[in-house]
Amino acid sequence: MNTPDMKAWRCSLDLLKEPPQETAWLIDRLIPSGCVVLLSGREGTMKTWLALDWAKAVAEGTNWLSRPCEAGGVLYLDAEMPRDLFLSRLHGIGGSMNLNIWRWQDTSFPIALTNGGLREAAQSHRLIVVDTLRRFMGDKDENSSTDMADITQSLRRLTRSGATVLVLHHAKKDPEHAGYRGSTELGAGVDIVLHIEKTGRSHTETLTLTTPKTRYEVTLNLSLQVERSGPRPVFQDLTGGAQASLQAAQGAELERLQRLIRELGAPSGHKPNQTEIVCAAKQQELGSRGTILRWLGQGDGSWWRSETDGRSRVYEANVHLSKD
Repeated sequence: MNTPDMKAWRCSLDLLKEPPQETAWLIDRLIPSGCVVLLSGREGTMKTWLALDWAKAVAEGTNWLSRPCEAGGVLYLDAEMPRDLFLSRLHGIGGSMNLNIWRWQDTSFPIALTNGGLREAAQSHRLIVVDTLRRFMGDKDENSSTDMADITQSLRRLTRSGATVLVLHHAKKDPEHAGYRGSTELGAGVDIVLHIEKTGRSHTETLTLTTPKTRYEVTLNLSLQVERSGPRPVFQDLTGGAQASLQAAQGAELERLQRLIRELGAPSGHKPNQTEIVCAAKQQELGSRGTILRWLGQGDGSWWRSETDGRSRVYEANVHLSKD
């Protein structure tokens, strides 16, 4: 409890001394950093496949359908799949040093969102995937506004250290009533609601992702074609929205960023990570955090090479490959 001379609040004028912050995206214009995202869809809409695909992209700091991802540790909580089935999906997606898996068959698996081990994990991971919400609710009623308010409060507590929480949840069974299942308090308590619909059959499946609710400036209407020719589905962007939103950077700007990466690595051959590059680029006014991350994705393989190193993605300026 605060003593009389220790106020818990801050004056608005003091807060205004801090510059406004642009949205930090884990996956550019899809999943922000430090928030709660609800992904709802009916059975068979590939929620788990999408979540695993996103988890791998964030863990590696690679692009997801031309959308740059910021590298960070990911914890995937599998609360319902049989062991062999989940393992087969993980083999299809591929692993990463930064992608941790906690299955319901494992020792000390958290059966509640208030679990101390889960709260501790939130301090060391950038993204936590909860698959699915129902398995962490215990005896709470998803149709109760009071119970769902408790659930969203527990989810939000996991973001206090900066982690993003992606929660998978079932949609309503009645196809004439779209949206997530249960009390509207669930959607009110999260930052973004993503809803997924699937149309078509077999090799002609299409997924549509929309944002019925968001607190951010970007809304989503993403159409994905699904190819099932291998051990895992492959998603392709049919809307072109990602490509249109990621405007091509000019060669001179990429060259300046390449020069910066080379300077950060000299003379010892140090390979700077994303955070080091972004901080140095902002000091030189090369662009905003989001812009630099987009450029890092666009220039990878031509202007520089990147690889994962522990929990970071590191970069080395290219001198041999063509910049065309």
